[in-house]
Amino acid sequence: MVLQAEPSFFAVDFDCLEYQTENLIIPYFEQIKTVFSYTNINTSNYKVGIYAPRYVCTLVSQKNLVDKSFVADMSTGFSGNLGYVIPDNWSFDQFYETSFTSRPTFDIDKVGVSGKDGGCRSFNPTVDDINELQEAREKYVNKCLQGLNYLDKTAGIELDFENGGQYNLGIVNVNGLAIEGKLKVSTAIKNSENSQYVLHIQCDENGNLTTDTLNKIKEISKLDDYQEYSDYMQNMLINMSTKIQVGNILFRFEKMTDASFKVLYTVETDDLKSFAGVSGSVSMTLELNVFISKELQGSLVVDATKVLAIATTCALLTIIIIVGFDKVMVLSPAILGKVFA
Repeated sequence: MVLQAEPSFFAVDFDCLEYQTENLIIPYFEQIKTVFSYTNINTSNYKVGIYAPRYVCTLVSQKNLVDKSFVADMSTGFSGNLGYVIPDNWSFDQFYETSFTSRPTFDIDKVGVSGKDGGCRSFNPTVDDINELQEAREKYVNKCLQGLNYLDKTAGIELDFENGGQYNLGIVNVNGLAIEGKLKVSTAIKNSENSQYVLHIQCDENGNLTTDTLNKIKEISKLDDYQEYSDYMQNMLINMSTKIQVGNILFRFEKMTDASFKVLYTVETDDLKSFAGVSGSVSMTLELNVFISKELQGSLVVDATKVLAIATTCALLTIIIIVGFDKVMVLSPAILGKVFA
């Protein structure tokens, strides 16, 4: 949407004679002026401009019906350009057409500028643009959360991307674990290029994941001796990457205390155009804060990975990430001690 108070130039793009200007064009601009004066309609205070031969611009301007003129001087054969001076309120003067030397070639006009109008250099998004961008961002985030089995936790929540919305997704208590979920959404892309645990999603022209992307997923998912969990993580990443098609997936593990840790799972893209046909960016981070009960800490005498993993899909994901990235592969009472060392 054009910025406030900018002129809209209405065209009279033919050899308009004086009687036509008096009987048709001036009444036409009187109606335009009337509509533009309604502040409940013209909420952005747009101005009225005219694109026409010199004399037509002058006659309409003398009636105070337009603010600025875009003069069609290139049409040298128009009677309204023959012997008439350029109007006082001219902003732009179209005087020559040439061909732009490219392949394919196309015609382009040369335009003189008076300096009275700087032109429109930027746009405000329309309500439709804003709604489409919101829908595209929500769709992207929902595809990610669906792959993490957390989509139901955001039901009914209107995500605020522009202001960096943060949402508590509740606490799940399972088998001695308390898993607190938090969601953060934003339009800002995090600087994750140098992170050790980043998956760059790339697809071919048919929407299939590229070989490089598949190989990276296999590398991230590889858990020697734990093929079951490796396969789960690999399938999860393939499924999610295929759904969103573009972006980066970032994993990060942080120790909080000797009995708690957090896993942050960030998905982001600055190419929503490829995902949903709308230009824009989006970032979401699912934060899982995991608190281990004293009872569980004191009873890790079995396969600790399985003890944690079988609890829920959320716990399974958490442990897969920890085991995958911290290389905790020794199944012993000290497994969590190794993580927190």
